Amino acid sequence: MAATPEGRTPQLEAGSPLAGTPYRILRLIGAGGFGEVYEAEHEELGVRRALKVLLPHASGAERVARMRAEARALARLRHPCIVEVMDLGTAEDGRSFLAMELLAGAPLRDVLHNRGALPPEEAVHVALGMLDGLSAAHGVDLVHRDVKPENVFVCEDGSIRLLDFGVAKFLSGDAAFTQSGVSLGTPRYMAPEQVQGEPVDLRTDLYAVGVVLYELLSGRPPFEDDQLIALAYAHVMRPPPPLSDPPVPAALAAVVARALEKQPAARFASAPEFAAALKSAVAGAEGARGAARAALARAATEPRAGPALRRRRVAHLAVGSHGRVEIRRGAPCVAPPRRVGCHRRGGAGRGAGVGVDGARHRAGHGCRGRGGAHDAGGGRA
Repeated sequence: MAATPEGRTPQLEAGSPLAGTPYRILRLIGAGGFGEVYEAEHEELGVRRALKVLLPHASGAERVARMRAEARALARLRHPCIVEVMDLGTAEDGRSFLAMELLAGAPLRDVLHNRGALPPEEAVHVALGMLDGLSAAHGVDLVHRDVKPENVFVCEDGSIRLLDFGVAKFLSGDAAFTQSGVSLGTPRYMAPEQVQGEPVDLRTDLYAVGVVLYELLSGRPPFEDDQLIALAYAHVMRPPPPLSDPPVPAALAAVVARALEKQPAARFASAPEFAAALKSAVAGAEGARGAARAALARAATEPRAGPALRRRRVAHLAVGSHGRVEIRRGAPCVAPPRRVGCHRRGGAGRGAGVGVDGARHRAGHGCRGRGGAHDAGGGRA
């Protein structure tokens, strides 16, 4: 079987059926340590889907349970700003799969990579789409816990989709499968309480939206430390640098600052409250959304520039007996470039591992168009 242009040999061959399912594999669109995401066709219906398939070594009971929890969560969230789940099942060889809508466009990370800082109107448009989707999730007591540019998709019409609910947590019930004392998420976007292994709630997601919005406005995240301990310390103790390069309207900067408060009680109480503050901070925000959406639609069709392959070492943060954050290293993880249209799959195997900059490189749902890989859920060890 030939390797893909991204340098990875897929487990399933293009043109072959996924035995025991109605799907025929067309191409690999994303990959991670625990799974792969393919563009696939339902042979009876003639429609294409993004198919997230667990790798054989990652098909243990816990990861399968996570994938099923992700599927059930997404099935409850029929919302235009959240990727839609179409099917869930098990192939003849025992591997679990999740079928999602196939999106056209690019991950927000690719847009940032190509364009750098966005104009305030475009940044606010993206944030409002994220908050719209989170409002729906929070409405059923579901906390995403891994909001970041890799898990936000800019569709070719400029609309915004939230991806990858693989480590989401229900605030009620037992659907989270969460290990005690382990912080799940991506350190660069984790709220202080998340870094410290404390209980999370919807305000944890709002902090992450604040981090992403800061990055959209400035071209860089508020904390850029390369060492996980230093990064964790920054989220817990250091104030973010002022949004001054490029200059950001004072009212908008104040909204971002509130979202990034260390104490959850000092942040916005809900996604709708955060969204209302953004609309008030940017004059004519609602009227400007049409132009912002059109600009992002153009950006979503531009090819991603950059290296073809990245390697990162994954790790996870665990809270030790004295409240100290411990770092446990994992194996290197290969991430293909985010190419068009695939949400990253990241659900099932993101058990305890996280990496700086989202090293959970998963393949995710597939998208057409240029690129983004729906995460395959691999990187988080």
